[in-house]
Amino acid sequence: MKLESVTEVKIELEQTPDVPTKWKERLVPFLVELESRLKKKTANSSNSSVPPSSDDSRKRGSKGEKSEKPVGGQPGHSPAFLKPVDNPDKIISLSFSTSDLPPGVSVVDRKTVSRQVIDVEMRHVVTQYDQEVLMGSDGKRYCVAFPEGVEREVQYGNQLKSLVVTFNQYHMIPMGRCAEIVSDMFGINLSTGSVANFQSQLAKQLEPFTVAVKEKLKTLELAHSDETGIQTQTENRWIHTVCSGHFTYLMLHEKRGMDAIKDMGVLEDFQGTLVHDCWRSYFSLSCEHALCGAHLVRELQGVLDSDEKQTWAKDLKELLQETVHELKDKKLTHFEPERYENLSKNYDEITAQAETQCPANERLPGQKKRGRVKQTKERNLLERLKIYKESVLMFAKKAIVPFTNNQAERDLRMAKVKQKVSGTFRSVGGAEAFCTIRSFVLTVQKQNLVNPLQAINLAFEGKWGETLQLD
Repeated sequence: MKLESVTEVKIELEQTPDVPTKWKERLVPFLVELESRLKKKTANSSNSSVPPSSDDSRKRGSKGEKSEKPVGGQPGHSPAFLKPVDNPDKIISLSFSTSDLPPGVSVVDRKTVSRQVIDVEMRHVVTQYDQEVLMGSDGKRYCVAFPEGVEREVQYGNQLKSLVVTFNQYHMIPMGRCAEIVSDMFGINLSTGSVANFQSQLAKQLEPFTVAVKEKLKTLELAHSDETGIQTQTENRWIHTVCSGHFTYLMLHEKRGMDAIKDMGVLEDFQGTLVHDCWRSYFSLSCEHALCGAHLVRELQGVLDSDEKQTWAKDLKELLQETVHELKDKKLTHFEPERYENLSKNYDEITAQAETQCPANERLPGQKKRGRVKQTKERNLLERLKIYKESVLMFAKKAIVPFTNNQAERDLRMAKVKQKVSGTFRSVGGAEAFCTIRSFVLTVQKQNLVNPLQAINLAFEGKWGETLQLD
């Protein structure tokens, strides 16, 4: 059955007075539900929040227009090539014996031509500490303490731990394959249990970082927030994030709503502008709100795909996109008050026009008066756009506010990659360790003072504060 047919029948049934009320009460909700299910079949990543991986007949490649530029480096591009180093680790002399010269030929000049080969050495290093213990005449033992961190007869070092955790938590390589790589490269036979222990140790070391980054996020003028579902063992949980261009905090929680927001211990004290995807729980917070325009544009496209007669969706989508392009083309961070008022007026005109094209469902005669009358997806979107107009247009009003919530989505994306690679988190503790380590790595990446491997190694040594700035 086609979507258009169902919609026409529903409208005709609602407008025909001869149909008994009891039949309307039964048939209209059924047709509304059928209409909703048919629309869901048309949903994809371009017109809804459905991830691209679930699209039918998914098209690969760039979504943008094909460029006329040739493939490869463009004019003015500085080519990258290997350069010789000044102090090579090893020098091998290739001397030519004069005895190999042809008869009658003598040497009139000598020079050296150098070529360098950049390579790595794959071997493991075992360091043994021999502690001398002296027995005094007083019956006491005297000795020098082992270095900090050397606590067992045999243990793994921080360099190895750092490498394995970087493979697993940054490059998303599964634990079993991490153990295989270490065995193949260095001849060290690791178990997956050891890999998990490394992560737990690092997460413990990073507890002070978590406290510090949460306090920092509370003081920012602008922050982004989002959440995504994740599977731990057989249960579904949520990874929440609060982040900015320089800091990231990820937290695992069994709930998505206000309970999780409270347990994060960040947003209830946040007084800046929060960019999010219009999840209702966020509006319980006292801060200023800005909505992700990319989500709204996709939803408006979804309205058009399901019903071309809803021209208001096309007009509002174009208004938002043209506003973004105008800001970019004129190199503006925001509009002046007069221009913003004009934008606001155009927005109001479009949503007023939408009232005739997308009217609210009325309560039918004899229908129960309890609860809210069920509305179509299009109507719910329109009501959100009207209620949260100021938050929708915040990107054009305030200089620091971007059009999208891409910052939060990027910070959450690798959690989905991790789940796709590994299938699931095998324990809640493992998922919590992932959130802690990932928060640290993302913050380090954003500040770009050291690379992730160096940062993780310093964190194992208890020196995470040397890897970033919290001031």
